Amino acid sequence: MIGMIQPNYDAVGGGNPLNDQPEDDDGESESTLDLQDDDEVPLYKTGCVGRIVYFEETDDGRLLIALRGLTRFRMLEELEGLKGYRRVQADYTPFRQDIERQHFEGFDLDRDTLLETLQPYIDAQGMRLKVDIIKGLSDHTLVSSLCMICPFDPREKQALLEIETVEERADMLLALLQMGVFEAGASEGPSQ
Repeated sequence: MIGMIQPNYDAVGGGNPLNDQPEDDDGESESTLDLQDDDEVPLYKTGCVGRIVYFEETDDGRLLIALRGLTRFRMLEELEGLKGYRRVQADYTPFRQDIERQHFEGFDLDRDTLLETLQPYIDAQGMRLKVDIIKGLSDHTLVSSLCMICPFDPREKQALLEIETVEERADMLLALLQMGVFEAGASEGPSQ
C-alpha cells in the first residue's frame, strides 16, 4: 500500500509548475519544475491510501504503478523522508465511512446527465476515452474513476477528494464537467 498526497504549490505563492510552463521562442512549452526542490513544497492536508494492483518497470528504471484507492487520510505531520519518499503520520478516522461504503455501491446518481455531459467534455479536452466502456461501471466506481482521469487542475482534484460524500462528489464532478465544456466553447469564440 502507498499513500498519495498532492503538493500544495499555492502555499508557496505559485501555481502548479506542471501547469505553468513558459513557452520558448518557438512556442514550445518548457518544463521549469526542479524535482529536487519538490521535497520543500508543502503538502495538502488530505490524501488517499491505495493498494498497488499493477506495476511495470520502464526501460529507464522508473516504475509505473496503478493503485486501487482504499480510504482517504488526514496528514497530522510530515515525517523524515525515507529512500526518496516523503512520509506522513496519517489519521484515517475522519474518513471511516470510506471503508464502510466500499461495500455499499448504491446512491442516487443521475447517470444519464453525467454521461451526456461527459462526451462533450471529453471532446473539448481532446481526451481518448470511450464512454461505452465505462457505462458498465458501478455508480461509485464511475464517479471515482472520472474524478481521477479527467484533467482537472490540482485545486479541483483536491476539492473532489475532500468532499464528504460520494453524492456530493458526483454533483461537483458534474459541475466541473459542465464548466469544462462551457470554457472550451467560450475560448472558441461566439458560435453562429
